[in-house]
Amino acid sequence: MRRFSSASACWPPALLRAALAAIAVLWAGPAAASGPVVTLQQVLDAADAHPLVGSERSQRAEAAARADEASWARFPRIDILATLAPVPTINLRDPGDPTADTRDETDLLNDLFGDTNPYYRFEAKAVQPLYTFGKITLAREIAAVGLRAADVEVEKARLEARFAAYRAYRAVQWHGETDALLREAFDRLKTARDKIEVRIEDGVPGARTDLRKLLISLPTVVSARSAADEVGLTARESLAAQFDLEPDFRPEPFDATAGTEAPPLDNVLAFARSHRPDARLLLLAVQGRELEATLGWRQLAPDFFATAGVGAAYAPSITDVSGPFVVDPYNRFGVSMFVGLKWDPDLFRKLAQTTRLEAQAESTRQSRLAALAGIDVEVRTAYHEVAGKRAVVAAYQEAFRAADAWLKQVWFQYSQGLAEFTEVEDPLKQFYQVAGARLKAILELQVAQANLAIKCGSDQFAAWPAGASVVE
Repeated sequence: MRRFSSASACWPPALLRAALAAIAVLWAGPAAASGPVVTLQQVLDAADAHPLVGSERSQRAEAAARADEASWARFPRIDILATLAPVPTINLRDPGDPTADTRDETDLLNDLFGDTNPYYRFEAKAVQPLYTFGKITLAREIAAVGLRAADVEVEKARLEARFAAYRAYRAVQWHGETDALLREAFDRLKTARDKIEVRIEDGVPGARTDLRKLLISLPTVVSARSAADEVGLTARESLAAQFDLEPDFRPEPFDATAGTEAPPLDNVLAFARSHRPDARLLLLAVQGRELEATLGWRQLAPDFFATAGVGAAYAPSITDVSGPFVVDPYNRFGVSMFVGLKWDPDLFRKLAQTTRLEAQAESTRQSRLAALAGIDVEVRTAYHEVAGKRAVVAAYQEAFRAADAWLKQVWFQYSQGLAEFTEVEDPLKQFYQVAGARLKAILELQVAQANLAIKCGSDQFAAWPAGASVVE
């Protein structure tokens, strides 16, 4: 084996091959995925079953039950009371009984309160609201606002879950494309290495310098492989764990287009104000506070109601005493029906409470205006970010075509032995740097586009959020 002096600072070919073989394990990366194809739509549909979405759906069911509870307030309220209690024996003798005068006090007490016996009582009463000055209607409207807010919360959780799944899926797609690019780079550098080794063996001047340059380029490619695996493999493992996918599932082909032209910013802002869950929740919060304040004023008015009831009591061990002026609580039967008025005249406390509710409603209105201004800023920032990244992708597309043409031209000459490595070094480096940066820029554009969509309340993550029908 030929040995080089320290002054030459060049590895022997055999040692170089061993070093490159060791680095190739990390450089080449994991084996390409070969499992079943999983589409983006499948992942997005699976995200609808995320636990956070399920939690919001449970709260929505709670809000629906509250709305039903408020609706039942307009129907009669029925109270039923059934009692079973012990009572003593109370035997009231007829005053005309000839033995009444011959009995002493002890006998009378024994007759009145002897052994204990059962006492039965049953009462049923129905109260029907007649007129409450709109209290029941307002309570139903407040519950309906709460139900609509719960629906929006479910939609918000669903959008967030789908956005996270979309972002991870795009990262997996990007990793697959980047992996193929890095493998191609490895193959070309390996070809260049083989050619350089032959030139070194032939004693061609400058071949050792070419080896140094090739070795110097290794850390850059290995770093790119490490960074790509860190993002792509994490995203793949996360999707596989959350949605019970095969670990080696294959995504759909990576979309490398720059998308469509941006619509006017005003259209996007209008879409966001009417579709974004946060904006709709703010409007519902204002409506709920206003209804509560109105209900506070209505609480100052009385309630009119009608009541109908039936009641019975029976104690077999107690003498039934009846008469026009006698009330026997142990043996009776009666039916009642009347119209009444209920009013709590605690005016000063209720006025203070209503004033507080009015202040809360005004505070909520002002908070909504401030939040809408913040939403506008978020949407504007996301809009300009997408527009800027779209311009970057378009520039990289042009640079990629130019770098590809340059590399193809020089690489053909190099593969035919018509060019030196120094001539192919720059186009090779420029091509893979531009190609990698182009893929990264496309991924950033896709994520930014999805970020703008979710900030506008749209689940069409790959499209501009404008032109859809307004959701009330």
